Amino acid sequence: MEEQKTWGSNKMTFSGEKQEGENILEKPKKEEEILIEKDIIEYVVPNSVIELEHSIIQDLDELKIKKTPTNSLYVETKGINTIAFVLFATNVSDVRRIGLLNEFKDSINKSLVTAFHSSVDDSIEESVLKDLVIKKTKELAGFTVLPEEIKSCGRVFVSEGMNQYCYLFGIRVDKILQKDKESINVKDQNSSVSWLTFEELEKIEDWRALTIVTKKLMSQDFVMISDSK
Repeated sequence: MEEQKTWGSNKMTFSGEKQEGENILEKPKKEEEILIEKDIIEYVVPNSVIELEHSIIQDLDELKIKKTPTNSLYVETKGINTIAFVLFATNVSDVRRIGLLNEFKDSINKSLVTAFHSSVDDSIEESVLKDLVIKKTKELAGFTVLPEEIKSCGRVFVSEGMNQYCYLFGIRVDKILQKDKESINVKDQNSSVSWLTFEELEKIEDWRALTIVTKKLMSQDFVMISDSK
């Protein structure tokens, strides 16, 4: 019976299973395909990426600490990717038109104003991410939004120490239509929506929120947040 491989298995690469019998050390050693740096030799193949086996240092169920062949450590989470979104109020007479999440962060023991965020299940397709955004907007902010009110701002690589990508979204909302949050999670209930002016963004410490707002400024509908009166 073929061995079952679970998520995070050290017998898997990020792009799929290793090909049986494949050994990258047996690839042709052409001079232009060898990169030597700090006594580490890697074989560079044009238009492709060679992936070496990453060993598991510690398995903590929801996350794994892994080590690369060059001894770099990183964290692999079970819900590999995340989403993040910022609310953009269409109420132009109100100067506080950028909606963010004010939430207590256990890791730094204080509250922080950030983009709204959620992990993404491994099996979810990019094409249905807006459905998750709609659900989380209602749960975390109390707004019911339609797909056409959600604008994708692309995705960004989270950090060198993680294996995650974060999918970014900007959402148009009418502040008058905000209702109570639907999440029953205690942490979500203790969080709140913070409405900021464009000038107040300078104090924000969350890269996701800043990235989404920057991408909105670069889009054709940037006037939505720059014409406050």
